[in-house]
Amino acid sequence: MLKLFSHLWNAAKALGKLLLRSGQLPGPSLAPLSKSPIGSAAVPLIDFVRAREGRAKDNHNGTVSAYWDEAGKVWTIGYGTTGPGIVAGLTWTYDQCDAALKTRLDLARAQLLSLSPGVDWPPGAEDALTDFVYNEGAGRYAASTVRRCVQAGDWAGVKSHLLDWEFAGGKRLGGLVTRREGEAAMIDPPTVA
Repeated sequence: MLKLFSHLWNAAKALGKLLLRSGQLPGPSLAPLSKSPIGSAAVPLIDFVRAREGRAKDNHNGTVSAYWDEAGKVWTIGYGTTGPGIVAGLTWTYDQCDAALKTRLDLARAQLLSLSPGVDWPPGAEDALTDFVYNEGAGRYAASTVRRCVQAGDWAGVKSHLLDWEFAGGKRLGGLVTRREGEAAMIDPPTVA
């Protein structure tokens, strides 16, 4: 199973790079990040993710250690990084955590744009859905009602259906509730004239 995941992860990264190099996707730049309203403050996407992922298992010496995510049944490090090589005993610096986060957000944005090409994104929606893909994965986004609503331009539906994704392991998790509500709050649906 780990070999299959590793192969799929590497294939997704390679596809994103290929599409970017060929000009089929706009460059998924996160610098500067767009600012989207979350509650009463404007917060860049990277700060939104950092606040929800945290650097779990912080050693308070500039490093973090990998930990077992019981809900996801996977070793995790930094800001939710999983995959081949993330194992018990692994230690990263804060800089490694930040670099991995930026790389994974770039990949999530590229995957989002390849799965939903030509969308007229209202303010905040691209960041919100980039976070969704970052957190849930491109495969789940591709098969979701959220994506069908994006494709239809039904932004109220997108906001509503994001809230369907508050569960892990069959349990409603407070962290996912907060994250999905935050993503929905980022989206400023266009007004109908």
